[in-house]
Amino acid sequence: MATTVDQIQPSIVLPACMDVVACGPIATTVLKQLNSQTRIGIDASALERVSTPGVQLLMSAIKTAENDGKRLVVLWASPALMQAVNDLGLSQHFHPYLDNRKAIQ
Repeated sequence: MATTVDQIQPSIVLPACMDVVACGPIATTVLKQLNSQTRIGIDASALERVSTPGVQLLMSAIKTAENDGKRLVVLWASPALMQAVNDLGLSQHFHPYLDNRKAIQ
């Protein structure tokens, strides 16, 4: 049975800033999830500042999951994340992995 985004809940919550300094600890967390889960949801709703390394990390995680037969979805992408993705010209590559359903409050 195919996995739908409705079945994926956030297992990683990103901080407000995803710059080169923040990427190290985030990458460690993502790798742990990729090694132990088949469906990974990343809550990106709190992101206020995203640099190029942050977008690269997310795209790398998405492709790694895909290559390993797993599913990674970015949940509730913030405007800052979407702007960074657009600025880098990656919208068409990133869009299939987005799920912008409303966060449960």
